[in-house]
Amino acid sequence: MQNFGEGRRLHFGSLEDNQALIYQQQQQGGAAQYGVSYDQLQAAADYEDEDMADAHDSTSRAKVEHKAILDEFERRKLATTLAVPTDDRRVRAKLRELFEPMTLFGEGPAERRDRLRYVMSLLPQTEAEEESAGDSETGTDSDEDDEPEDDDPEKKEFVYPGSQYILDTRRAIASFSLPRAEKRVAEQLAELDIPIPQRKKIRHEWYLHLKTYTTISSQFGDDRPISACAFAPDSKSLATASFSGLIKLWDLPSSKPIATYRGHTERVGTIAFHPDMKTNRESDHVAFASGASDGTIRLWALNKDTPLASFEGHLLRVSRVAFHPSGRYLGSASFDHSWRLWDVETQKELLFQEGHYRDIYGLVFQNDGSLLATGGSDSHGRIWDLRSGRCILTLSGHVQGITSMDWSQNGYTIASGSLDNTVRIWDVRKGESVYMIPAHKNLVSTVKFFSPSEDFDFKPPGIAGFAGGGASNGESSNDMVVDGGPLSGIHSPAVRRRLLNSSFLVTCSFDGTTKLWTDGDWKPLRALAGQEAKVMCCDISKDGQYIATSSYDRTFKLYSPEGVM
Repeated sequence: MQNFGEGRRLHFGSLEDNQALIYQQQQQGGAAQYGVSYDQLQAAADYEDEDMADAHDSTSRAKVEHKAILDEFERRKLATTLAVPTDDRRVRAKLRELFEPMTLFGEGPAERRDRLRYVMSLLPQTEAEEESAGDSETGTDSDEDDEPEDDDPEKKEFVYPGSQYILDTRRAIASFSLPRAEKRVAEQLAELDIPIPQRKKIRHEWYLHLKTYTTISSQFGDDRPISACAFAPDSKSLATASFSGLIKLWDLPSSKPIATYRGHTERVGTIAFHPDMKTNRESDHVAFASGASDGTIRLWALNKDTPLASFEGHLLRVSRVAFHPSGRYLGSASFDHSWRLWDVETQKELLFQEGHYRDIYGLVFQNDGSLLATGGSDSHGRIWDLRSGRCILTLSGHVQGITSMDWSQNGYTIASGSLDNTVRIWDVRKGESVYMIPAHKNLVSTVKFFSPSEDFDFKPPGIAGFAGGGASNGESSNDMVVDGGPLSGIHSPAVRRRLLNSSFLVTCSFDGTTKLWTDGDWKPLRALAGQEAKVMCCDISKDGQYIATSSYDRTFKLYSPEGVM
């Protein structure tokens, strides 16, 4: 039998002797073998300190986060009690006062107001309440009058220092406009001597004549949408401008191309003929001006396909150009919220004028040359006195932005088209809108009064004493006197021209329609047929024979009374 316990000894009883032996060995230096060293104890103590520090940091962070949450709740609670302006202009001014950006990319009025509330809530509570109280006292949280306050330095009227050039320009404009205004008023007074039945009769026959306008030509004018069109002062040609940057001249009434003008690299959105354009194609005289999306303005002659001069100064798209009646100056409106006045002869910028706080679309000179009307996306129109440089009247009434404006030849009536699909008629003498035409179902792109040339004559058929007579056959019956000079009666072509001056209004719209409206009672006269796309622009020839429209479908159309072709 095998002995499994061989070689092993079993001990029974107390272990005290063994414990005493172990203690003796530790005292003799065996602690490193059977116990823990001092370095190990120190490392363990450091580890415990680190654990305690981490726990302390975690607790501190939790306290900071908890405090931030409480502060955010307090900020939101304070924000609900703050009075923040509702008018966007005052919101911008307040942000500027607090050294914040007035507007951010893609930010609308509502987002801008919320940002102002947030910025004000970040101020110390006492300061935020003072700012809010200041807003309430000045009425910025109400929808009351938007006009600038006299005690608000941000809203006070300011002027730019003028140069000798602009002083000379204002004097020249005054010298040019005052005699024209005097002549216009004298002619209007002389018209009162014509019996009312005769005046009504000739207008009635003229309106019957306009109702016969029909399409005589529809032509593809470019590879891109045609944004603008304008008749030459001699009514023998039509200019069109397109998104391709090209300007083309067309013969009338054949609609055959005459010339193509290259110079713009961006979309051309406006074109205007010089009032004294020379019909000779060999002349270097300025014939027309154009404005493009790159902010440049070009002057052109008929005999050159490249520009004579270029005006640069606008920062954004040039939406409208127009020549002063004297032909010496050119006005331009832009999306940079400003309009400018240029000297055509010296090619210098004479005036940089602000006044609108959004894009400017409309710009047109009064026929006398003393006043200028502008209108923009801020839904307001402004009348400027070029002789003094002041804004003498603000036209408020449109719900949305103004896209086009035109002066009547009577000197005191303005028509304005808007994004709100309406046309408003303004009387500058009263300083208010006297009529609102619910003209279209989409935005009104252009409004245009009929402005006849000096050689215009309309002879109503079938009316005794109208056909012939006056200047046409040497008769001088029913003469009137204007400033000491004779002015023939109803038999005179000049009198008939004055009676039919601005006798109708043409409007076109993105709803694809072009309409004619009577003067005075503003009744619909005729809707021109054949439009299939957005109508971008329209114009009336000086001889009263043609109406032209340009469309987004790359075509332009000519309308004329029956029998012209």
